[in-house]
Amino acid sequence: MWFNLNHVCYFSITIILSIFFTTHVYASSEENTLPKCVYHSLLLIYPSVDVTYIDGGYVKRFSGTMSDNLLSKIISAYAGLDLLISELSGGAVESTHEIVVVPKPLKKISPLPYGYWPSPEDVMEDLKYYAPPGTYDSVFVVWYNGPINLNYFGLGGVFINNKTTIYSVIASHEEWVWTYGGRPGEVFLHEMLHGVEIFFSELGYPMPEGGLHGGEIHGYVWSYENGWTEWYRDFMQGRVWEPKLGRYTGIPKEAWSEHCSPRVKMIRDFHKEISKIMSEYNSLNQEYNSLRNNYNSLNQEYNSLRNNYTRLINSCNLISQEVSKIIDEHKSLKNSYDILKQEYDEFKNFCDSLFNSCNISSNNYTSLINIRYSGVNQVSGKEKNIYNFMLIFLLFFLVTGILIFFMKFRNQRQELISSNI
Repeated sequence: MWFNLNHVCYFSITIILSIFFTTHVYASSEENTLPKCVYHSLLLIYPSVDVTYIDGGYVKRFSGTMSDNLLSKIISAYAGLDLLISELSGGAVESTHEIVVVPKPLKKISPLPYGYWPSPEDVMEDLKYYAPPGTYDSVFVVWYNGPINLNYFGLGGVFINNKTTIYSVIASHEEWVWTYGGRPGEVFLHEMLHGVEIFFSELGYPMPEGGLHGGEIHGYVWSYENGWTEWYRDFMQGRVWEPKLGRYTGIPKEAWSEHCSPRVKMIRDFHKEISKIMSEYNSLNQEYNSLRNNYNSLNQEYNSLRNNYTRLINSCNLISQEVSKIIDEHKSLKNSYDILKQEYDEFKNFCDSLFNSCNISSNNYTSLINIRYSGVNQVSGKEKNIYNFMLIFLLFFLVTGILIFFMKFRNQRQELISSNI
C-alpha cells in the first residue's frame, strides 16, 4: 500500500481546507458575494522512462531520460497555468499548483489508436501516493516519449478518484514545442478544460458546437502571441454565442461559483448531505426528547397507578382478612347459636314438661278437693288455708325450678359468647 499516516493526515487536512476555501472564500463586493472557486492542480513529471512498445509491428524498448533543459521548460510552462485560469475566467476561478518530479522511471504505457499514453492504471500506485482522493481537482502527467511517435500533444477528459479528479496526459516531445507560440501553460489549461467541459455539460450547462475544439467554428483564430486564449476566455466566462441555440454558451461565472469542480462539488454535496443529516438528526433528537418526556410523564402516571394498585391490593388483602375473620366468627356464632338453640329446645321441653306436670298436679289437686268435699256443703277455714298453702308451695317450687334452669342457661350462653370473643 502506498498510503501512510502522513497521507491520511494530509488528505484529512486537505478535505477540511477545501471545504473552508470552497464554501467560505468569497469574491470582492464589486464581483458579488458568490463563493470563489479554487482549483488545486498537481503536475507529475516522469523525466525517465523504461518501457516496451510496438512500432511497425515490432516490439521495441525505450529507456531514457529527458534533458534538464526540457524539464525546465515544462515546469516553466506549467507555472503559467495559475495566471491563465484566473485571467481567462474573469476572476471566477483561482488556482494553486504543485510539482512532483517522480524519481523512478515510468515502466508502463498503454496503446491508443494514435500512439501510447500512461493511463491511470499504468501510474495508479503513484496516483495513490501523490494524489489520493479529495486532494486535487486536476492532475497532469507529463512523460518523456523520446523516439516514440505520437499523434497528440496532450490528452484530457479523463477522470480518476471516483470521477472527482480530472486526469490529463501531456507528452514531452521536443523543447521547441514548449516555446513555439501561445501563452505559457496553455496546453495544461486546454487539457484540463476537456474535463471541465464534460463536468459542466453533465450538470446541464449548454456548450458551443464543437465543444472545446469549436473555436474556429465560432470565428476565433489562433495567434502566435495569445494562442487560443481569446477563445478560452469566452468559453470560460459563458460568452460564446451559439446561433443554433440562440443563446450564449460555455461556463458562466455562477456555474464556477456554484459547482467549481468535481472534487469541490463532491465536498459541497457531502457538506449538504451532512447538513441534511444533522438537520434530520436534530429533528429526530427533538422528537426523541418529546417522546422521552411523554415516556417520563407516562412512567410517572404508571408509577402512581402502580402505587394505587398496591394500596388497593393491600386494602383488598386487609378486607379479605377481615372477611375471613368475619366468616370464622360467623361460623363460631353459628356453632354457639346451634348450642343455644339446643339448650333452648331442651329448656322449652323441660318447661313444657314442667307445665304439664303442674297442670296434672293442679288437676289432681282439684280432683282431690272435689272428692274431699263432695257432699259437704261447708268447709272449715282452717282446711281451706292448708290446701291453699299446698297450692302456693307447688307454684313456688315450679317457679324456683324455672328460675334455676334459666340461670344455668344464661351462664352457659355467656360462657359461649366469651369463648367466641
